[in-house]
Amino acid sequence: MGLGRRAQCGGRGGYVHIAHCQAPGGLPALVQLGWSPDPHPPQWDGGRVSGRIAPFHKITRLVADPPLAGLAANAAPDPSDIPNNHLAYAVQWFLFAGVALVIYALALRRRAKGAAAVVTSAPSR
Repeated sequence: MGLGRRAQCGGRGGYVHIAHCQAPGGLPALVQLGWSPDPHPPQWDGGRVSGRIAPFHKITRLVADPPLAGLAANAAPDPSDIPNNHLAYAVQWFLFAGVALVIYALALRRRAKGAAAVVTSAPSR
């Protein structure tokens, strides 16, 4: 059994109980088993779990539905928990592209001035 995170359910403080598991194929997985006012994790020996997949920091977790016996139901995952910074990311890359174009234009200008100086200072016979 894994960790318990502080959370609220119906305005009461408590803990969300999360188990570290292994998914079919050997991949590690987190399973949110349920909510409880007790910080001590419930006894769970593993087994088949069904529910919804939701983000959890930078890891994906399975939110059990129904919860483990003796625990309260988990809150349904909220899509607003997923960061939506796509516009900022796109603007950032367009700015990088603009800066790259400016640098390229300055390099071409400098190369053209250098070539002109070489042509005009050719040795005379």
